[in-house]
Amino acid sequence: MSILQYISPQIWVLLSSLIFLLYACYSDIKTAKVKNEWILFGMVLLISTSLLSLGAFPIEGFKAALICFALGFVAFHFNILGAADVKVWMVLAIGLSIKLSLFMMALSFLYAGLMGLVMAVVQKDLKRLLSNIFLVSLKMTKAEKSLPMTLPILLAWLSTHWLYFSGVLADL
Repeated sequence: MSILQYISPQIWVLLSSLIFLLYACYSDIKTAKVKNEWILFGMVLLISTSLLSLGAFPIEGFKAALICFALGFVAFHFNILGAADVKVWMVLAIGLSIKLSLFMMALSFLYAGLMGLVMAVVQKDLKRLLSNIFLVSLKMTKAEKSLPMTLPILLAWLSTHWLYFSGVLADL
């Protein structure tokens, strides 16, 4: 018997999500982009992992991905998020329920606001501070927009899973 048989099916989905998200963060930090090829790979990876480990197509995750895409599209339309951030949310939602996906999205905005607030205070940047408090997109240069949203998404994804597996979000 292989040791792989003793690993929980949910662990395989978590590992697939983590691999996808870590590379998305790396790419976003390095190039300020997450390539569509990587997004497609992440979708195929999570769907196939769900199929192989759980034995079923992740219907709940697919619904969650559509909801994340719809909400993310609105945020993208108002220049709150970049397109890659919306797609990263969508891929990660495949491995989550609808409620956990919405929780992760809300938490990532909270982390982004906190990280932006800390950066603004440390750098004494009033324009960034106002932008993070009021969630408005002020005309800033590329150098001023230095917070890759995939970092707060990573923190939100990790926190969501930690809270879920610790029992705090067990009802979601």
